Amino acid sequence: MERQVKPADTYADRVKKLIPAEVSAAFLAINASIPAEDTKLIFAYGFFIALVPICVAYLRILEDVRSWPQIVFTSFIAFPIWALNIAVYRLEWMHNKLFLSSGLLVLVTLVLPLVTKGVGTNAANKVVPKD
Repeated sequence: MERQVKPADTYADRVKKLIPAEVSAAFLAINASIPAEDTKLIFAYGFFIALVPICVAYLRILEDVRSWPQIVFTSFIAFPIWALNIAVYRLEWMHNKLFLSSGLLVLVTLVLPLVTKGVGTNAANKVVPKD
């Protein structure tokens, strides 16, 4: 599936293209392998920070996404929120507010495709050609 959001994409297509599935799956696997002790939390933070630029590189290089707004939305908004939902049990300050992370995930997943409807187009509303 091509990951570049285009003006002709349906809402469902934009949702699929904006969910950072591969990088979130990598964070899920890494998070599951780190013991749940408080002393190991720094490793989860470290891998999260490392995966943000990997998400940018993955979209730009491997998936050939040319729209920087889409890359920014996916890497710096969608991925961190998905990562928060994956690792929320590790965050003691979130234990009484677990509904916030899941509510935020649903909200962002539903709203981002609406915000990015025209992402990747030029003034003539044509898809920006690849370099």
